[in-house]
Amino acid sequence: MGLANAGVFIKLEKPNDFTIEEVVRNLFGDYSDIESKWGDGFDFRNKENLIISYHPNGIRIMNSELVEQVLEKRSPEIIQKLYNYFNSPALMMVYMHYDSGDSFGFGCIEDGMMTRFRYSVSTDWVTHDFGLPFDEELNILNGRLYYEEHEEGEREYLYNRLDYPDEPRSYDYINSDIANEVMLNKIGFGLEDVNPDAKTHYVTLKPKEKLQPQSEKKKPKGFLGKLFGQ
Repeated sequence: MGLANAGVFIKLEKPNDFTIEEVVRNLFGDYSDIESKWGDGFDFRNKENLIISYHPNGIRIMNSELVEQVLEKRSPEIIQKLYNYFNSPALMMVYMHYDSGDSFGFGCIEDGMMTRFRYSVSTDWVTHDFGLPFDEELNILNGRLYYEEHEEGEREYLYNRLDYPDEPRSYDYINSDIANEVMLNKIGFGLEDVNPDAKTHYVTLKPKEKLQPQSEKKKPKGFLGKLFGQ
């Protein structure tokens, strides 16, 4: 299946000042269940599922729809909602790595403003890049880019890091590798790291209302409706 890891990390001095119940209710609305152990079939890529973990230096919220709104759509309403609720954190970091969906990258929100992002998604295969690269990115960005041609004429695109010049890596994962470096430097763990000190909660939100006729539709009050303040 490959790795699926995506979330928003809010860097905080005292993450335990925000209880799990308050975080869920204030940002996402009503919930039907909060568990401390992973249940069979639980997947944060479902809209109603959240994984919220408390780390010594912050809170991580995993939900695919939230990541899309923050990283790809850069919704000012949602970013401001997170920033205000967590009392103006100096750093919020969003990231994604979906092997199955070929979507990789990260974004950094400093003092409430998106100052840097770099990501690619399988729908267009274009790297979206904004802001000045961080120093930890340069080992990769300044490395050698090249391709090898196979017998069938198919090209395999590769790159070499400056610090590992003899180890070719697939160019398909370059944005994931960059995200991992930035995560390690900014928040202390990477895409595949497991933090034994983190306390994790598995949250199931109450399902949204059933579809109504167009004339009877109201603004959503659930997940994104709550974030938008509707």
